[in-house]
Amino acid sequence: MSHTFGADSTTDEVLNGIDLAGKRILITGASAGLGVETARALVAHGAEVVGAARDLAKARGATEAVRAAADAGHGAFALVELDLAALASVRACAEGLVADGRPFDVIIANAGVMACPFGTTADGFEMQFGTNHLGHFLLVNRMAGLLRLGGWLVNLSSAGHRFADIDLDDPDFAHTPYDPWIAYGRSKTANILFAVEFDRRHRARGIRATAVHPGAIQTELSRHLTPEASATLIASINASQQAHGLPPFRYKSIPQGAATSVWAATVAPADAVGGHYCEDCHVAEIPGRRGHPRWRSPLCARSRTRRRALGQVRSAGRRDVLISSPPRKKPMQYRTLGDGLKVSAIGIGCMPMIRDGNINYGNADDDTSTRTIHEAIDLGITFFDTAEMYGPFSNEELVGAAIKGRREGLVIATKFAMKWDGNTPIGTDGSPENARRACEGSLRRLGIDTIDLFYQHRVDPNVPIEETVGGMAELVKEGKVRHIGLSEAAAETVRRAAKVHPIAALQSEYSIWERDVEHDILAACREHGIGFVPYSPLGRGFLAGGIRSLDDLPAHDWRRNDPRYTPENMPKNLAIVDAIAEVAARHGVSNAQIALAWLLAQGPDIVPIPGVKRSATLRDSAGAPDVVLTADDLATIAAAAPNGGTAGPRYPEAGMARVKL
Repeated sequence: MSHTFGADSTTDEVLNGIDLAGKRILITGASAGLGVETARALVAHGAEVVGAARDLAKARGATEAVRAAADAGHGAFALVELDLAALASVRACAEGLVADGRPFDVIIANAGVMACPFGTTADGFEMQFGTNHLGHFLLVNRMAGLLRLGGWLVNLSSAGHRFADIDLDDPDFAHTPYDPWIAYGRSKTANILFAVEFDRRHRARGIRATAVHPGAIQTELSRHLTPEASATLIASINASQQAHGLPPFRYKSIPQGAATSVWAATVAPADAVGGHYCEDCHVAEIPGRRGHPRWRSPLCARSRTRRRALGQVRSAGRRDVLISSPPRKKPMQYRTLGDGLKVSAIGIGCMPMIRDGNINYGNADDDTSTRTIHEAIDLGITFFDTAEMYGPFSNEELVGAAIKGRREGLVIATKFAMKWDGNTPIGTDGSPENARRACEGSLRRLGIDTIDLFYQHRVDPNVPIEETVGGMAELVKEGKVRHIGLSEAAAETVRRAAKVHPIAALQSEYSIWERDVEHDILAACREHGIGFVPYSPLGRGFLAGGIRSLDDLPAHDWRRNDPRYTPENMPKNLAIVDAIAEVAARHGVSNAQIALAWLLAQGPDIVPIPGVKRSATLRDSAGAPDVVLTADDLATIAAAAPNGGTAGPRYPEAGMARVKL
């Protein structure tokens, strides 16, 4: 095809001697792997690159080399937020770029997910089809009018298209068992056909499109693959390669993989690759019926289908607009804690929103967290949980800023327990004086007049619980607190506290893999009409199914020290995740929704607070109350996760010493 590109070429070899000054290029997925390397190479050769990423904090850290190239006087680089799993985010990104008005020479649709457990996007579409195809479909159609004469769309696909035809009748696996590879193949088939059809429709005005397979590269996309799944996949690919007269499977480096899209975007002959699908540097066949126009057309403008997964498309000037048809949203359900505290059936744990603080769940971004809180309120969620310990202090400030002007009807819960030397905790202090100090500080940081639910975060063994609760009761009399709660208290402590003042809720860890409270603590709560608020209802993310090794966690994630995540315990605990996935497949929902639905099924007095920091996770959790588990579902989960059957304690030794006091 071109002497400047072969299967082993790197990005810099492809661009050797090429000056891209004046070229403006949009790249999705600019926070890892191929996206970062593609951006680096293009900027180093003079291009102005706009990188789109869901997690801007992560992207800023990952693109230091790209920004260094720009600072050195080569090209230019900027980041914009784009969550392909949320069509509102896609629209906002596209509209911002359209409003800016500056044209692009190339759009490289690079981002995606691969063979992940079943999940849905923020709009209810199957995750892989929704992210890999529909998100890019909307973005590209809304931005088509910004492409200059001679512009290019480069859609990254893969050999995964050989696994599956698209299915316009059941794109979300509502009527067929979910298979992650079938779902992945469908999304990649759709990407190829979209590029082919986009080229046919726009070539008359000098805009071309191609789909490319960069080869097999080990990046974050492969995090869901077990060694067994990798071996099976490689064998399948080799059989397919042989059937199509192609060389056997081998891994390429990231610079070699990124070279494919760089080549297609800058030096590939337009008439040779426009409207085609390329593997490495060769035009490849799109087998069977998938190449037929009747399959391509519904994937581009003026779709004749009104099927939910694709939505409707109408012409809008020089660009096409996808009008999504998301599933009907059910109203949020509500429950009552204790003696009359009405809250949404799902609350929001705000701890993961800590940025650069003492408890790290990967990267967090204040703007993204604020938008997530606002969206939660719009979904009918009223219950938000924070603590002075989170940050410390900064999480309360974030929540306070986010709810400003939207306070009415919300239930804001916060917690105290520690005495402090500046920002350093120096011990537990359950004295009434410390409760008052903490309350007044929390009120100030949250910007509210009354705390709806004020917990003692950890019981102080040196202060009788009667004294602590008595001091908290004084805050209720003064109107600074509406309801009192405890956290990680033993059954007898709960009973003693309830004799002093009504307790609205006990917050302790409870989930499918942590059921110790079932021995006696839940019973003690129910004796006194106390609601139960499970924290870590998804096992700190493990039960959601996206973590199968420590490599799936960011480098500074505190869960790397969790005993249940160790190399010894994790393989045993994955059996629990697999059982949840089996139940999730029956219902066509995510693992997270099953784990939350299981908790909700344990009693009407239970309100879990999953930790969230992004829209997609929020929307998924918000749908859990609509999932009704059957007796067979509950039996499947009980067999895999009996009480006490999880491998490893829930905290290291020091943490375990501070619970059930």
